[in-house]
Amino acid sequence: MTATKRAQSVRDVPSTINVISGTKLEEKGARELKDFIDLVPGIKLAEATADSPSKLAIRGVGPDNTTNQTVGTVLGDIALSDPFGNYTLIDPDPWDMKTVEVLKGPQGTLFGASSLAGMIRYVPNTPVLGQWEGKSFAEWVSVKGGGAEPTYGAALNVPLGRTLAFRASGIVQHDPGVIDINTADRHVPDADQTHKWAGRASALWQPFTHLTINAWYMDQQSHASESNFVTKMDGQFQRNDAPSPSPSHRAFSLGALDARYAFDWATLVSLSSFQHKVSRFDLDETFNTPGEAVAQAGVSVTRALVDTSANGFVQEVRLVSPDGKPWTWLGGAYYSTYTADIFGNIYVPNTAFASQLLAQLRPSLLSAAASPQGVSLANQLASPAKSGERALFGEVTRTLGPLNVTLGARVYRTSVAGNVVTSGILPALSTGTAASTNNEGVSSKGFSPKLAITLHATPDLLFYTSASRGFQYGGINVVAVALAPFPPTFKSSTLWNYEVGARSDWFHRTLRFDLTAFYLDWKNPQVNQVTPNNLEGYVGNVGAARSRGFESTLRYLLPIKGLSFEVAAAYVDAKTTVPFTDSSGAAVPVGTSMPNSPTLQTASTLAYKRLFGPWRTQTALEYLHTNSAWNDIAHDHTLDARNTFNVNFTVVRSDLAFSPALSVVVDNLTDEKKLVSVHTGAQSTFTTAGYPVVYSRPRTIQLRLSADF
Repeated sequence: MTATKRAQSVRDVPSTINVISGTKLEEKGARELKDFIDLVPGIKLAEATADSPSKLAIRGVGPDNTTNQTVGTVLGDIALSDPFGNYTLIDPDPWDMKTVEVLKGPQGTLFGASSLAGMIRYVPNTPVLGQWEGKSFAEWVSVKGGGAEPTYGAALNVPLGRTLAFRASGIVQHDPGVIDINTADRHVPDADQTHKWAGRASALWQPFTHLTINAWYMDQQSHASESNFVTKMDGQFQRNDAPSPSPSHRAFSLGALDARYAFDWATLVSLSSFQHKVSRFDLDETFNTPGEAVAQAGVSVTRALVDTSANGFVQEVRLVSPDGKPWTWLGGAYYSTYTADIFGNIYVPNTAFASQLLAQLRPSLLSAAASPQGVSLANQLASPAKSGERALFGEVTRTLGPLNVTLGARVYRTSVAGNVVTSGILPALSTGTAASTNNEGVSSKGFSPKLAITLHATPDLLFYTSASRGFQYGGINVVAVALAPFPPTFKSSTLWNYEVGARSDWFHRTLRFDLTAFYLDWKNPQVNQVTPNNLEGYVGNVGAARSRGFESTLRYLLPIKGLSFEVAAAYVDAKTTVPFTDSSGAAVPVGTSMPNSPTLQTASTLAYKRLFGPWRTQTALEYLHTNSAWNDIAHDHTLDARNTFNVNFTVVRSDLAFSPALSVVVDNLTDEKKLVSVHTGAQSTFTTAGYPVVYSRPRTIQLRLSADF
């Protein structure tokens, strides 16, 4: 099964798919997306800063602050991305995954609004009938200038008879911190350490040949006692303006039931899932107020809380034809609902008692300042914010000798609505009391077609071309202060992707070379805007953009036995095509480079495998290059170009019980320190202490002992 929702070789799929095997992820000791995504040029991750979550861009198409995500995340065939907003980027731990697939270009025909620019698909290992399997590891991670912490993981496959099997896996991670807090009486070394727990359990039942039922559940939680950013662009992992902690908590759980019945003429698939997400950030924002000395003196003036709880349900039913020629096809129906409670509060800490007194003064301007956290400057509650998608989709492929022609389409309707209540001192000064808005929301309907043609010129040479359309949800604006007018909703945006490519194997398949050229046309992008008072951010549809470029991969098995070399590269030129006004009020002319979009990225790996008697060894050296990029459409700051070297060495004794293996992984071997993320936006003109910024992690060493059976 691939991202085409049918069994198909990735080499035959008429779009760009980069596949990272679970084995490679385990060799790298990958625990999250940022540990491996640089292996795939053409996709860029902007790490979370302050209360802004991580953001992904593919081929130059990425989200702005507070806008909907443009890159979808799916587990199997289940979309994990928030349909509106980007409060949490779901980042499953890749331990015990079969593969992770990166799909470039919209996948709207089969996956709907979750993949405007592309998609990251996690494929977990499923239970294996009639076979015991197990693996485990323990590792120690040390960061230069930071802490050192352990991580543990295990997976077990248990067969029960010939028709039933269970599989369970789990991770307990203590990720070391590197940022030291030195503020007045608060001194905390390595304060940004993170603790994570992740587990999956699944059961496979095949009572007879034609019926397969797979039920599974996953849960992942992480907690950080301090934020991961600094506020000075001096390259130091220190802060003297954090008078109180800024903890964060993320939790995600998913239950799914996948049932398949194989008729002679097609397989009926029913996929049901329910997911629950929690995201909470409680940020000390004293650094972002006039008077930097106040924060340095240890006085906390303001805090910002964002607390989100969401539930989603998805039901999909589809029919998939058996493999064969000249026709293959699939078709189905999709239904999803998503409900979220979103609470944001800018408040004065240590004023809970005063807030309780103000709450008794009703109705009055002062009572509007009451909140559970303390006296509120501004807060808003969207409860509930609801969204949903209903769709019919299908694809059909006709084989004409060496030629395959695929037509696909999705007919859909999406909707987002919610009730928003705004309160606090600043809104009350404007309205005299709390303001409640019954927002009818925004809905869209459309048709997303797809055309793809592949030509097998020879068994080792394939040409393809494709055109596909993607879309994303519109949404409602949740604005905390509401002192100036703003649009209550924003529209869906759409994107057309055109690409042509060739895949080739040479010299008895010891040399592989692939090349793809693409062109993207993005209409009605969702862009973060700021009201004239520079206090409030909202989302609007402004401008347009296009992206063009190429991607290539070369893999060579050298004449020296066990030695291989692989290099992947992406050139992306993403620019605006319509002038508009940015959030600061400045004009953005045609030809402005899109944010978080480096023009060139490369990933090279030199690997060597060799046997020394009973010892099996593997050594790999990675070189990753990323050009500089802009942090936002206003080009406020430059994200540094990066040249990163990683190395890993593994030795295995497969002749011994449990096949023990010892691995040493060194990331950022040269200890390069580069600026990788900067958060700017509303209120930026009042910032005196600096912006929340994230630097690349210092040299990190992993020592891991693992065992299989």
